[in-house]
Formats: sequence, C-alpha cells, structure tokens
Amino acid sequence: MQSIDPKLQSGVWQRVMGASQTEAPTGPSAPTGPDVTAIPATPLTPATPTVPTTPTTPTTPTTPAVPETPAVLSAEELLERMQHEKNDCAAYRYLCCKACGCDARTLRQMADDEACHFKKLHAMYFLITGKCVCLPPEKPDCTACLTDALRARYEGELAAAAQYEADARRWPDMADEFLCMAADETRHSKCVRAMICRRL
Repeated sequence: MQSIDPKLQSGVWQRVMGASQTEAPTGPSAPTGPDVTAIPATPLTPATPTVPTTPTTPTTPTTPAVPETPAVLSAEELLERMQHEKNDCAAYRYLCCKACGCDARTLRQMADDEACHFKKLHAMYFLITGKCVCLPPEKPDCTACLTDALRARYEGELAAAAQYEADARRWPDMADEFLCMAADETRHSKCVRAMICRRL
C-alpha cells in the first residue's frame, strides 16, 4: 500500500474544507437596524360602553279620591221631623177613639208606626248630637167629622213619604231607615183612602 504524505493530505483537506465553507449557502440574516419592517398591530375593537341602568322608581299607589260627604240632616231638621211624628201619633190615637171596628184598629196601628218613626229619628238625632230630647206632642184638633179629619191626614201622609225619600238621598248612611219610613207613610195614605171610601 502506498503511503500518503501527511503534508500533502493536510493541504488537500484544507482546500476541501475552505471550498465547502465558501459554497455553503448563507441563510437569511435577521433584519436589523432601520430596514426592519414593523408589523402593524391589529387594532383593538373598542369596548362597547355600558349604559348605566336607570333604577326603576317604585310606583306610588294612587290614593283613591275621597267621595264628598253628602250633607246630612241637621239637628234642627231632625227635631222638626220628630215633632211631626209625635203630632201624627197623637192625632191617630185621637181619631181611633172616633172610629170603630177595623178602622179603629187600623188607626191604632198607624199611631204605633208613627211612634216607631219618632224613635228612629230620635236615634239619628242622638248619633249626631249625643243628646236625648223629650218632645211633647201638640194637642190634636178636635173634629166632629172623622171623614174630614182623614182627608187632612191623607195629604200629610203623602207629603211625609216624599220628604223621607228626599232625606234618604241626602243621608245615604240612613237611607234604609228613611226609605222604610217613606214606605210606611205611603201605606198609611192608602189606608186613609180606603177608610174614606168605606165611609162615603
């Protein structure tokens, strides 16, 4: 085997290595300095501003309108009606002594009704004044003719019925009492009319 000169081998090796380094592809170098192209930053989407929530004002309950208080009867008006009832009671008790049979019984019952009306009116008077009163009846007119006396009572009963119906509208809290008394007075007028028919 032929021996290789070490010097010759070294020179060949150096030439080969030198060519390899020269021919080696040079990779792209990292850009430096002012030639660096800045990558534009992705713009951030602005956050949608949060609209503050307006606190809900609690609804104040509507106060119902207070109805106007109707004008109730005055104490003087009640006293006037009480006096009429006292007088009517006394008048019918007087007339029942002039009548007989079923007419006398009817007149006595009518007198009791008028006394009951007085008590109801007296209770109303006490409610608005806190006082009790004692009203003596007026002396009934003496009459010789029962039919003439009944005729006068007939007009009075119709007027009393109309008055109590009007009182019921003025004083709704007592409307049931007034309407009941109005019905009694209407019934009394029919009884008086029937008695007059029987006597003619």
